[in-house]
Amino acid sequence: MPSIACLKALLTFRGDISSYSESYNDDLNSEPIRQPSYELISGQIVYESSDEWRLILWGKNLAGEEYIVSRDDNIFIGFREVNFGNPQTFGLTLAREF
Repeated sequence: MPSIACLKALLTFRGDISSYSESYNDDLNSEPIRQPSYELISGQIVYESSDEWRLILWGKNLAGEEYIVSRDDNIFIGFREVNFGNPQTFGLTLAREF
């Protein structure tokens, strides 16, 4: 994790990549509810001052990957449910340690 120290403050950069392999959501390995492999990229820039304050600029799913976290397919009653993962998200966090 690279850091830059200057003027009694610390600037830190962090990046994460999570890779998920292909998966199926039922015991029959049904093609309609197969989840292809995908990657999620996240990152943050942290500014820490010498007086206990921290400012964090962060982003999750930076590539805007559309992925499925769960599915259900019941062909006997004609029911199909799909739950998607979180979309591309950005934020700013201000914290103080005391």
